[in-house]
Amino acid sequence: MHTLGVDIVSNLLDEMPLALFRFDTEGGGRMHYLSSGIEKITGYQPIYFLFQPLSIFREGIVESDRLQLGKHIHRAQKENGSYEMTYRFRHQHGSIRYLFERGTFQSDEYGNVWVEGYIADMSQKRREDDQLQKKVHDLELLSLVAERTGNAVTITDTEGKFVWVNEAFRKLTGYELYELEDKRFGYSLDGPEISDLVRERVQQAIRLKKPFHEEFLSYGKLGRKYWVEVDSQPLFNSVGEHVGFMTIENNITGRKLMESNLKENEERYRLIFDNALDGILLRDSNGFFYSANQAALHILGYSEEEIRTLKQDELVLADDRLQKFLSVRSFHGSAKAELLFRKKNGSFFHADVSSSNFITEKGDKNAVIFFRDVTDRKETLKKLAENEERYRMIFENSMDGIMVRNEQDVILSANNAACKILGYSKEELLQIPGSSIVADKGEVFQDFYEEREKSGNAVAELQFYCKDRTIIDVETSSAIFKSGKEGKLYVVVFKNITGQKIAKRKQEELIKRLSLATASADTGIWEVDPVKSEIFWDKRMYEIFGFNNPAQSPQPIDIWKTALHKEDAPLLRDAITRLIEGKVDKDFIEYRIFLPDGTLRYVEAHAIVDLDKSGKVSRLIGTNRDVTDSVLDKQRLLMQNNTLREIAVAQSHEVRRPLANILAVIELIKSNDALKDPELLEHLDASANELDELIKKIVTRINLAEKQ
Repeated sequence: MHTLGVDIVSNLLDEMPLALFRFDTEGGGRMHYLSSGIEKITGYQPIYFLFQPLSIFREGIVESDRLQLGKHIHRAQKENGSYEMTYRFRHQHGSIRYLFERGTFQSDEYGNVWVEGYIADMSQKRREDDQLQKKVHDLELLSLVAERTGNAVTITDTEGKFVWVNEAFRKLTGYELYELEDKRFGYSLDGPEISDLVRERVQQAIRLKKPFHEEFLSYGKLGRKYWVEVDSQPLFNSVGEHVGFMTIENNITGRKLMESNLKENEERYRLIFDNALDGILLRDSNGFFYSANQAALHILGYSEEEIRTLKQDELVLADDRLQKFLSVRSFHGSAKAELLFRKKNGSFFHADVSSSNFITEKGDKNAVIFFRDVTDRKETLKKLAENEERYRMIFENSMDGIMVRNEQDVILSANNAACKILGYSKEELLQIPGSSIVADKGEVFQDFYEEREKSGNAVAELQFYCKDRTIIDVETSSAIFKSGKEGKLYVVVFKNITGQKIAKRKQEELIKRLSLATASADTGIWEVDPVKSEIFWDKRMYEIFGFNNPAQSPQPIDIWKTALHKEDAPLLRDAITRLIEGKVDKDFIEYRIFLPDGTLRYVEAHAIVDLDKSGKVSRLIGTNRDVTDSVLDKQRLLMQNNTLREIAVAQSHEVRRPLANILAVIELIKSNDALKDPELLEHLDASANELDELIKKIVTRINLAEKQ
């Protein structure tokens, strides 16, 4: 130990707040060595315990801690190892001290076994830690947790050289003793974030060989920063000469962080406590409530002053549920239950309650109680039960088959319709794998399966096996939902559409034959199912709208919406509405469309309605024919007629002008006796009348043509 002698070590042991000991293990153990430091720690001189049964010293330990210490020692003895524990010791003056004891089992070649170790007084540290833990505990309503942290201990000589460091120091700083050869006591004060005031106080204490207690930021070997609480004592030999310093460093980084966040945490706690939707009550060990948040006051109808005058049994009905709840909380430290609370107005309400015990700094067992009014929830549960009953009735009486299976392909339930469609009894159906009823697992089924896994639901037309292995076509919809007990479940709803499929195939065949029959007339066939919103076109229909490959074309409804002339859309919608509503049983309309290349075409459409057994419209069937050429011919003929009419009108005006001149001449002759020639006048008058009749006929025909 460098140049220090026995006196230094002896003086060191006297000054340090710890005592070294040695005891054997025979016959319950006897204390063979105990340093004088024990008197400062316990108030008893070493001679009081030396060569006495170990139990004499142990009697000063609080009973529960004594039993725990015994377990630690017993475990260490079995492993021939070490033990350590902080326990409460009753000082000679009656006060309780917190002592830290560490011991190691030793043995020699003769089979002798003894324990060597030390006892340190941790009371001050424990009190400070307890005070900090109380603040944290009050903020977060958590149980007090005793925190054990190892102390870093160093010894330096008069020149400030390090002569001894313990394992805790090496772990804290990262330095081994030999790496501190060039460093001196107080080296950590050279850091850039050390307060000048702290640095000056520590350096002055070292110069004056005075003890000091400081907290400052220190730096490890690799530059890691940490906060330490430093307690340093000057060491003197038996003749009063200064021989060095003994320093204990406690890593308080965690505590510093908690202190720096204390204000923020306190505000956060207050916000949570005051703004929680659940009621929160704090109850003391005597059963009185000493604090309540706003939600609790609102729910119960009391003021905070009134709450503080109440005991537990004045707020909660003292029934069997409460007794069980209190018993569980007492044993486990926490409990949950549904209890009956009483409001200020005397009314009762059901509440979900969660409560935990916690120990105060005085050792009192208090409790925090969270409660929530579940009156609405119970009403909801009642309605839920009613809804479940309705669901069960729908499930069992649905005409569609319904099955529920889990991820293991086990059918968990099936309704009567499912059993009837597939030909199984319910017991038989629940015994077979769900996938075994799928007859065709080809591309359609794979797409159906992938879509359901991706989006949570899917619809498809599949094929199922019946019990007799016949195959039926089914319209299937399936969805995934999560169950708390069963995990992921699959609901499958299916309808037997085998008859519909057969009828549809016959219908398609009929339409195919009809298409062949109408091919020579250049007519397209279409069909609309207003119930399913399905539209069917034959090949000629696609061709009329400018698409030659139906397989690679958009859906008919999309083609129709895109191609339809905007001015004709209302007219066509009105016609379809009249048919669907049954106002007419057939109709005819002519409308315009645009082909994909922008060409304008004229389409002539005929439609009839097909009624079901109840007289409702089940489908519309019709034909479309491209009549563009016929319409254009009519338009050209109309244009020619208009042109001729205009010519005739013009010519009638041209003829009337000379006729007017002739009539004027006749009137002139009639008025002049010198020019009168009866025969000439008669001839002119007859010609004028004949010409006038001819013009009237032309005008009459023009007017008739305009009306047509």
